[in-house]
Amino acid sequence: MTTTPIPNNETAPEAATSTTEEVVASATIAASEVPEHPFARIGEDGTVYVKDGDEERVIGGFPEGIPASPYALYERRYADLEATIKLFEDRLGTLSPRDIDQTLATLREQVASPNVIGDIPALRERVAAATKAAEERKEIAREERKAAKAAALAERTSVVERAEAIVAQDPAQTHWKQSGQTPARPP
Repeated sequence: MTTTPIPNNETAPEAATSTTEEVVASATIAASEVPEHPFARIGEDGTVYVKDGDEERVIGGFPEGIPASPYALYERRYADLEATIKLFEDRLGTLSPRDIDQTLATLREQVASPNVIGDIPALRERVAAATKAAEERKEIAREERKAAKAAALAERTSVVERAEAIVAQDPAQTHWKQSGQTPARPP
């Protein structure tokens, strides 16, 4: 026979819910207590607005109450986006043209209308500068590729010329061990 424990105040789900609500209530602040921010504001209803250049747009909200540090989430997102741009700038010299194009497309999409709090126009300027640097890098990669093709062609031509020289030798005087060797240069 199985026995079911009788719920009491300590194990009842209502007790757990009330303590969670108390924690949430204590971690929230009133809209009038929200600190000033140079790039954002929070409305009375908990809606978060960001200043994007000359315009202001909605990027999110806090429907269950404004947390004690209301801008932290969006500032972290800004820092992540900024770090992504910095990483691209740092790795630009090692990326292939295809990777450059894919990364730039992603970055342009991310800075078009980001849900972040920070200097968004400055991020867009960094992406524009990175685009110019990327075009220069892609041109350098094209030149390197042309040079590599020319070097490979020269190497193949050299191999063919050596093979033709071996074939042009008199078969009577060709020794199988020495016919493919190049003569040693005197010191």
